Amino acid sequence: SFSKTAGVMGLGRDNVWSVESDASGAMIPDALERSIEKAVAEGATPFFVGATAATTVMGAFDPFVSIREICDRHSFTPAGASEDERVPIWMHVDAAWGGMYFMSPKLRKQTLRGAERADSLTWNPHKMMNMPLTCSVILTREPGSLQAMNASNAAYLFQPDKNFVEYDLGDRSIQCGRKADAFKLWLAWKAKGDLGWCLEVEHVNALGEGLERMIMDQQATSSVAGCSFEGRFLMATPRSCTNVCFWYIPPRLVGELDMHIVTVDSMGEPVSPVSLVGVPDELRSEIDGVAPKIKDRMQRMAGDGSALIGFQRNKGLPNFFRLVLPGGKGLSDEVLLRMLKRMDELGKDL
Repeated sequence: SFSKTAGVMGLGRDNVWSVESDASGAMIPDALERSIEKAVAEGATPFFVGATAATTVMGAFDPFVSIREICDRHSFTPAGASEDERVPIWMHVDAAWGGMYFMSPKLRKQTLRGAERADSLTWNPHKMMNMPLTCSVILTREPGSLQAMNASNAAYLFQPDKNFVEYDLGDRSIQCGRKADAFKLWLAWKAKGDLGWCLEVEHVNALGEGLERMIMDQQATSSVAGCSFEGRFLMATPRSCTNVCFWYIPPRLVGELDMHIVTVDSMGEPVSPVSLVGVPDELRSEIDGVAPKIKDRMQRMAGDGSALIGFQRNKGLPNFFRLVLPGGKGLSDEVLLRMLKRMDELGKDL
């Protein structure tokens, strides 16, 4: 999104720098600071840092407190301003996916500490809050920021002396005419209340934790709640948000893979994630082909109730399943266990 926006704005995609992330997908603060210093040394002017609350693939939450501190340490002079009018680097938080975690005091404390110090934040209620497309929110820390950025003050549209001018949003955004998308969220909020949203997000988070626990149990014992499997499920990345990333290993590959990986520690506890360092390229290639084949079978058999789960390569890892839980109505640990069993049935002959 950041790269595409830079292209649309005319900043140029080459001026968007990626910052290194850790194994969980979260931005590394030291890498951010090094990138800023490198850019300045090359004559560039860093003015914006885009952090993320729940990345698309791995669901990672960036370390917002550290990022804010780095933005405050590095200032720049806006166009047309004098040197003594330097301002800190603008910190934006993309909470399009993870913004729903604000609705739970417990999850907010665990994942979003420091996000409230951002200069701006986006949130898509049409994702985890299940609002109809589109329903998106942008918030700014300073009142009037959007008006100052976007206003054209077209006299034929916006009369400052008319009634209720404060409710006219047309001059605060890029597009003037728009649907009343906020009404959908307002209506749902009136129906559910803060507590309703809190219970929903804590439920889907618990489902993600439960699925992670099932996969790790299966790593250690080859069974879950008395349900045995012919293949093996392995955690591919650390679970974060409701994103659970895992591999399915068909029975044919289990023995060979076991010679190269560690699935339990010295105390017999399951390892998460499982490292594929040292796994031969030929075996990694075999693993890479499993998820697309199972997904194909799930799509062809969708009429029988099979789940449709995406797959992804990331950070040099072979294709893994990426299960996200944008809503938990009708879902339980038992349903997710049946899903794993179904995947095992579809993939055991691969």
